[in-house]
Amino acid sequence: MENKNLKKIYNIFKKIIIWIFSNLMWTIICYIVPFALIIPFAHSLLSKEVYFSLFEVLLIIVFFVIEQVILILNIIVKKKNISKKGTNSINSNNTKDELKTQENSSEKSLETLDYYFEEYNKHLTVYKDGHGILIDSFTLVINDIDSIQKFKRLIDINDGQINTSLPKLSVMKRTDIKDRFKKYGFWCKCCNDNKLIHSVEEKYWSENDDEIDEVSQNDPKVLKWIFRINISSIKIGFPYKIVYVISLPKMFPINNGRFSEEIANHKMTHGKYKTEFSSKHIIKKFSQTISFENRFDLKNIPNGKILKYGNTKNLHFVNDNNIIYDKYIFTANNIGENDIIEIEWSFKE
Repeated sequence: MENKNLKKIYNIFKKIIIWIFSNLMWTIICYIVPFALIIPFAHSLLSKEVYFSLFEVLLIIVFFVIEQVILILNIIVKKKNISKKGTNSINSNNTKDELKTQENSSEKSLETLDYYFEEYNKHLTVYKDGHGILIDSFTLVINDIDSIQKFKRLIDINDGQINTSLPKLSVMKRTDIKDRFKKYGFWCKCCNDNKLIHSVEEKYWSENDDEIDEVSQNDPKVLKWIFRINISSIKIGFPYKIVYVISLPKMFPINNGRFSEEIANHKMTHGKYKTEFSSKHIIKKFSQTISFENRFDLKNIPNGKILKYGNTKNLHFVNDNNIIYDKYIFTANNIGENDIIEIEWSFKE
């Protein structure tokens, strides 16, 4: 308490000294100096001998202008301080309310959507023999039961090895999880409601549900499927966490950690590879991890970008290099409909 009182007295004393000094300077500049010049002139008038040099006239004009400028500046500064204090007081009173309002409006806007993703995490692991494992996990929030009876997914490995062909989904589903490093496999579940996913079916869907995508159906390197939702199990606003894993031998034209043109389906790529994710719905938090088996030979490390409304923005990553994997983790928030996320890297040849 004593320190606070001493500090208050010091601040008051400091303000008094500054006030005295500023007023003294004001008096000298605006009154003493001009009058010192005018008095000789007045004396010359009384003696009927008018003598007033051009230098003295200019000095008087200059001091008069300085006085007016100081007065104007003083008025402007005071007005700004008053308005700033008023604004600051309003802002300080309303900041918490505004933040709450923004949060509430954001939540309300999400509630108006048929469904959205609270989180969406994609993880691709690349092994030295060209094997790839995909893990997609996402948190789905449904606001309209009738809006989502199914959702669609696909995998395209045309940029993999030339002699690769995907088996039927029913065959992949029968693979034991322990064989994920050597066989094609597919596993999925809803982690907090085992009744939500009614079935997973191979179906070569198109944007028009009434038509079959015959081009993809006849391509051995493309697989399309749908997750059917059990509508009776849906709880409005509940965050459902869903995960699916795909094991893909020969996903990459890689031999002993290096790109091989001989086994590549697409020629003249020089080891360049790109993943692309196109969002069809709102995602609040997104992450994509590209993992390489350690001691992998990369020509260029992964770099990512997001295409939003025709504009391109680079994505930053965090590198997590442990004994087994070298991971590049990209993150982004508030992914919109039709946003595209691309991640590109190059293998050494």
